[in-house]
Amino acid sequence: MSYGAAYGDLDGDGDLDLVTADLDEHVGIYRNTSSTGHRVTLRLKGKVNNSHGIGCIVGIETKENGIQVRQNNPMTGFLSSNEPILHFGLGKARNIDKLTVTWPGGKKQVFTGLRLTSITSLRSRHLPCLHPRSKLLNSPK
Repeated sequence: MSYGAAYGDLDGDGDLDLVTADLDEHVGIYRNTSSTGHRVTLRLKGKVNNSHGIGCIVGIETKENGIQVRQNNPMTGFLSSNEPILHFGLGKARNIDKLTVTWPGGKKQVFTGLRLTSITSLRSRHLPCLHPRSKLLNSPK
């Protein structure tokens, strides 16, 4: 019986691996060995009192997959926490048609026509500044 679980990219290959804390057993580590499909990960960077953008809601839209939504809430089970990075599986999609970020407090950013990158940072300190091929996205104050 597991009483805690967390997921994250433990081996740096872009897919999510799983760690479980099991009752009267050793910790379980389950490596994801899938290698198909594209993915994008987003690291949110909030203000000083919320440096990981906890509570942000991010939606992405692609022609191939429709809309996916994630909330940045890394807390999972008893004494468990995921890495504070949002993962989106994109399958065959190579572009994100629309990316929407709703920051705590309600401020919203919308980006369109993004080319696929593996890691994108979203910051909450500056006004939006984005080139369609940019890896760094800045959010409103």
